[in-house]
Amino acid sequence: MNMHIPFGPAALPQLYGSVKVGERGQVVIPHDARAQMGLRAGDKLLALGGMPGLQGIVLIKAESFGTLIAEITAKMSNLERLLRMADAEGASPGEDASGRKAPRKKKRSRA
Repeated sequence: MNMHIPFGPAALPQLYGSVKVGERGQVVIPHDARAQMGLRAGDKLLALGGMPGLQGIVLIKAESFGTLIAEITAKMSNLERLLRMADAEGASPGEDASGRKAPRKKKRSRA
C-alpha cells in the first residue's frame, strides 16, 4: 500500500462529532468517519495515546501503522541528512561538520 502522509495546514484533523464512552468502555465511531476511512465491522484499530499535555486517543487502522512509521522514519532520515549537510557547509576549512580537524589524505610516495 502506497500512502502519502500530508503535513502542514491541509493535514489538520477533521472533526466528525463527539462520542460518549459507554458503561463497558465502548464508543461508536461516527458514520462519516467510518465511511471516509473505509472501516468495517471486524477491522482492527490501534489506539494510541500518551502524548504529553494531551488527554486523547488516536485510532489508526492496524494495516496502515507500518506505512505510517516507514514514512515518518523516511522524513526523519531526510531531515537528519539535511541537518548534516547544513552543519558541513558551516564547518571551517580543514574541519568536519563536528568541528574536529578533518583527516588529511596520505600522499603517495613515488619510487
